[in-house]
Amino acid sequence: MFTDEQLLSVLDGTAHPDLVEAVTQAMEADPALEDRMMALDPLAEVIRDAVRPVSANVEPEAFVPIAAPPRTAWWPAGLAAAIGGAAVYVTMTLVAADPAKDWMVEVAAYQALYSPQTISEISTTPMQLAQQFDRAGAAIGRSLPAEALSSLSGLSLIRTQILEFEGEAIAQIVFADSSGRPIAFCITQTGAADTRSIEFAERRGMESAAFARGGFEFLLIGGQDAVQIERSAGALQQLFS
Repeated sequence: MFTDEQLLSVLDGTAHPDLVEAVTQAMEADPALEDRMMALDPLAEVIRDAVRPVSANVEPEAFVPIAAPPRTAWWPAGLAAAIGGAAVYVTMTLVAADPAKDWMVEVAAYQALYSPQTISEISTTPMQLAQQFDRAGAAIGRSLPAEALSSLSGLSLIRTQILEFEGEAIAQIVFADSSGRPIAFCITQTGAADTRSIEFAERRGMESAAFARGGFEFLLIGGQDAVQIERSAGALQQLFS
């Protein structure tokens, strides 16, 4: 029997790979354990609810969340990624319904699932945040300035996790604005040498800002406060210049 503390460590990516493997194997034989995991994961409910209508009414630009076990289509792919010692915690694999769509379209669709209630239930210790930053930085091939990201004006750091699109890792840094609304800053490596200034756009009803430099693309998205997004995007562009 696993304790809640052990299961939470698997969910937040801080568990030892041996524990992750043990929990994963146990889940295959015990559906009740999966239910416990879902009850402990603040993102599980919103992701599961989002999956339900996909087969009945798929929008052209929708994304389809997947994971290896058929019963756990909403489940964190990181359970599989962590087995064997891989130091990567992937919360969701994003699969484009239209392969021509870029990663920002899919990230916007995922971000649209977040609500203030979703992130208000996430509790992350400083040690866990440090580990999450290390793992996300390793996944995208770039160190993340944790202290600076924790000190952005008007934003409170919630957690960092790893998404995946078309086989490429995306570091997703989740914040809450002054009203508790979720804001995400996402980074992925492209290898392209081009530099693009900040471009502002509305994506899925949310304000967003995107820019590129040094072989990476960056997207800040969330809420409807254009002033906050503009101010934060400027600070982030300077931080990653």
